[in-house]
Amino acid sequence: MYMRIINVVTIRSGVVDEVQSFGVYDEDEAGLRKIVAKAEALFTAKAKELGYDENRDGDMEDHLDNGYYQFESDESHEQASVCLTWTEITPHD
Repeated sequence: MYMRIINVVTIRSGVVDEVQSFGVYDEDEAGLRKIVAKAEALFTAKAKELGYDENRDGDMEDHLDNGYYQFESDESHEQASVCLTWTEITPHD
């Protein structure tokens, strides 16, 4: 048996700022969709928190498909990003 994990990682100025993970314990389709929806909602909220603007940055679905959104402040030139990644954990015998 293995477990898959969806990670939502926020990076600010090149430093990991926050990681939130969602475990997927089985391949129940309905359960998987719920977990993916939660991770995507968090990704969207983090992108908006960083400065996402649909008029400037394009459709959020494109960012979700790529699993990545990056923002650079015009004033401070500080960069921040949010990533959506999958990890698989397999037990060792």
